[in-house]
Amino acid sequence: MSFPIHIAAAQYSTEVDNRAVCRDRAIHLMDQAAHTSDLVVLPEHSFAGCCANSDVQRYAEPVPGPTSTVAEQIAVDRNAYICYCTIERDGDKYYNTAVLISSDGHLVGRYRKIALTHDEIDAGLSAGSHVEAFHTHLGTIGILSREDIHDHENLHALHVAGAQLLIVPCLISADSLESIELVADSWQKELTMVAKRDQFHVLSANKIGVECDHPMIGHSMVIDPDGNIVAMGSENIEEIVRTKITLQPRGIHG
Repeated sequence: MSFPIHIAAAQYSTEVDNRAVCRDRAIHLMDQAAHTSDLVVLPEHSFAGCCANSDVQRYAEPVPGPTSTVAEQIAVDRNAYICYCTIERDGDKYYNTAVLISSDGHLVGRYRKIALTHDEIDAGLSAGSHVEAFHTHLGTIGILSREDIHDHENLHALHVAGAQLLIVPCLISADSLESIELVADSWQKELTMVAKRDQFHVLSANKIGVECDHPMIGHSMVIDPDGNIVAMGSENIEEIVRTKITLQPRGIHG
């Protein structure tokens, strides 16, 4: 049985040197978006700037942990699923992790980024080992980073598992303000190809502003399996990108 669901991407900036401000802004937007949505997605490094990669011990926390507790409460209060991203500490290892919380406040699962950048490796982050499709009452959801999308085996694994919606929390920047539209256009084409080829709805959440001297491109978006962009954020405005979609039932493919 298929039914419409309301999904949203929170698009905002984070201040590299002010963790408290970053956290408060992200939590406020998470709650605001969840008020009218069934699923809310925050960008990569939801509560910190890109400097989190270079200072993992400062920004890391366990999952479950303080942030998941806040997200769980908002999820219950608003009856919404929430996906946020954090630097996860697990024993003596650190991961770039997306966390999915259910509308009843339970941890549905986590996705640990597999294809790390050189900066992430140098900072001491560990790579995740696999991708997973999460079965929820909204539909079957997969999560991938921008880098992990480039490995078609990851997409194929989610397709085989019956994923209907692909969440892509990201942190995409341009070299200059003048090149933002060029980078955004390239990213849009890449996500459109993924949506059409693997028959996913795609929900991508990105940031705005400037981090580590690089302008973020914004343009959070939702793309349907036909490759149509059904919602898109601006280049530089803090906003909640919302739309309504219907996830069609899919069998498990071989």
